[in-house]
Amino acid sequence: MRFFAFLATSLLATTCYAALPGLAERLAAIIGDHDVGVAVLTSDGDVLSLRGDTYYDMCSVVKFHQAAALARVMDFDSIMNTVASVDSDDMRAGTWSPMRASLNNLPYHASLVELLDYSLTVSDNNAADIIFNRFVSPERVERVLREAGLASDLSVRSTEAQMHADNNRIPNLTTPTDAARCIYRFFTADTAASATLVKAIMARESPFGKERIPAGLTNGETKVFHKTGTGFDGPGGTPRAINDLAFISYKRPGGYSCYSLAVFVRDFSGSKEEGEKLIADISGAVWSAVVVNESLAMNAGAHVRASKIEKAPETKEEKFSWVGALFDAAGQIIYDAIDRKLSE
Repeated sequence: MRFFAFLATSLLATTCYAALPGLAERLAAIIGDHDVGVAVLTSDGDVLSLRGDTYYDMCSVVKFHQAAALARVMDFDSIMNTVASVDSDDMRAGTWSPMRASLNNLPYHASLVELLDYSLTVSDNNAADIIFNRFVSPERVERVLREAGLASDLSVRSTEAQMHADNNRIPNLTTPTDAARCIYRFFTADTAASATLVKAIMARESPFGKERIPAGLTNGETKVFHKTGTGFDGPGGTPRAINDLAFISYKRPGGYSCYSLAVFVRDFSGSKEEGEKLIADISGAVWSAVVVNESLAMNAGAHVRASKIEKAPETKEEKFSWVGALFDAAGQIIYDAIDRKLSE
């Protein structure tokens, strides 16, 4: 089943669950004395966080914020039809760039959709900087997200080139709580076709971060839309930052549900692999708590009469949703348009 069919139904009916009792203690035990910020936003608006208001370096997580802002300043047709001329000056050496490795002849005419795909799915630094330099600057990303109400506790000041040149002297910052709110609001409240395009790109298979948040999820029907971030190596060879930000949508009895999760790890004393395992363990603990509390809420909402379980009446949110109308009308068209654009 294609992504849009899944997402259309997965966001139609979300479950409200309690504030995840016992999760904070379990997360604290997993984290120990490591410097880790965690925030979870459930579908009823509950936020659970540890160091949730502490600022952390986003690293490449900022590429999600960049894409979310771009979807606010350019409409769907503009993003689909815009082409950028890429020359050797745009393809900096010494930085992570699968796009540079794939180009044999320059100049190259890259669609904006292609640049977004490189930036979001393989975290290409050169693609991200073309977007920063030509379409939405770091300062504008911050301003747009603030004005749209998608984010508030963030500072976006540097392109990838600037971060590399200054050895990350001016990092792009956010708090775990604000990051979790930003991605949740983007996926559940931003109804523009341009935002849908970004979500579709994030739904594409990515080789990055499989050992982080996705590794903690045990439901094969779960869909994870996430953006990782990894900092420069510290003295011991471990990245100074190991991050993951995700929106998680999954099947449940009678429908679908969702939540967002932000995990930011700073100055980890172990290896990169151990840091990723820490994120996976945090993700697994959150997943277990969400599923258990969701089951309790569902049981509390059911009435047993004459040995028959009768489901509680549907809420207004379960009956009506922008998602169904949007994806029924435009979802497959957008998905197919992206496929065509990327195959040109």
